Formats: sequence, C-alpha cells, structure tokens
Amino acid sequence: MSRMVIVMIVASILAIYLTILNVKYPLIGIDVVENKNGDIIVNDIYEFGWAEKQNIHVNDQVLKVDGEPPLSHFTVRKYKTIEQAKTITIQRENQIQMLTVDYRSNGAKQWLYYIALPAVFFLFTVSLSIFLLRLWPHDKAATVLIYFLLLIGLCYISASLSAKYALFGRQMFNGIFLILPAVFLHFVHHYFEKEKKLWFTNKIIFSLYGFNFVMFVVSLMSLSFRSISEAEVLLTT
Repeated sequence: MSRMVIVMIVASILAIYLTILNVKYPLIGIDVVENKNGDIIVNDIYEFGWAEKQNIHVNDQVLKVDGEPPLSHFTVRKYKTIEQAKTITIQRENQIQMLTVDYRSNGAKQWLYYIALPAVFFLFTVSLSIFLLRLWPHDKAATVLIYFLLLIGLCYISASLSAKYALFGRQMFNGIFLILPAVFLHFVHHYFEKEKKLWFTNKIIFSLYGFNFVMFVVSLMSLSFRSISEAEVLLTT
C-alpha cells in the first residue's frame, strides 16, 4: 500500500469522525452577555442556527443550560455563546420555557450547510486526489496538490465544528488553516521547478512549515490551561 493511499485513508477516517461530531452537536447559535446583575442575556441569534426557529428573542434571560446555571457551561463562561447544550431554559418577563436542542427545527438547513455540503466536498477532494494519483503517481507537484486538496476538505468539515466550539474541531480547523498557505506554496514551488522557474527557495517553504508547527504546538499546549469541564467535553467527543 502506497503512502498516498494511507494518507487518503487517514484523512477519510478523520472526515468521518468530524462528521459524526457535527451530527452530534447541532449549531445552537446564541450569543449572550452578562448584565450588571450577573444575569445571562441573549445578545444575538445566528442565521441557520437551532435558536432561529425557537421562541427565543434578543434580551431574553437564560436561566439554565443543561439544568445548571449558565456560567457553569464552558461555552457561556469562556466564549459568551451557547453551544453543545442539550437543554436551555429561557425567561421572558414572567414566562419560563425549557427547550430541548435537536435537529427537528431548522434541521434541513443545518444538515445541508454543516453536514451534507462539507461531506460532499470532501468526497470530491478524495475523488480528485485519486484521479491525480493515477495520472501522475510519481509527480512531486501532484503529490503536494493531493495533500492540499485533502486538507481543504478537512478544513471545510471542521469549520462548522469550530463554530460550535467543539475543541477537537477547533484545533483541527486552526491547524489546517495555518498550514494551507505553506502547502500551496510548496505545490507552486514543485510545479514551476519542472519548468526550471524558481520563484523562491525551499528554505522559505520549510520556514513556513516550521512556523506553523510552532503555532500549532502552542495552540495544543493552551488546552492544558482550559477548565476541567472543557477537558471533559474534549474527552467525551
């Protein structure tokens, strides 16, 4: 089995795992703020999010998230947004309602934009990669282009997870997004190398890879400073 085939298999496994996480967590789409009294108030509602089709309005008070005070939920405490929750209790004046988060409301749009389209795009990148591998199995430029295509596919899938503040998805998105320019320049370098036209040296490319690696390591190390509740979410996903 060739190295590129192994790379495609690993990328496909990652894509499946990211898609499973996307299915597990609908995009809730509620931004909140804390007022002077310490109450958590709805500040914004995202388009295509679960909350868009619910009876939730800006300036409503969030009483509980998953049956606990809102600030005990890590996305509220750290990012001032409500994501990865199963139930939300809202109060408007004297009316209190507890809502269950699922795909039933606004689910068609979420499945289309956050699950179906990214999955189809990834399948397209895999198909194109197989075509390139068969056409130019030993071409350096084609090999790097395959890496680039697979990374774009994974980046697209992990982008929606990043919006949902799923830690694994955010790390994947940040890491891939950082390295994409370096991979593209690597492809350009090999492509023009065949034409004996060099725009830049290998040192520039590997310097970019080194910088991206350092930034990714720093990003991973930041996980150790997160709260226990965030670490539990990372482990359960």
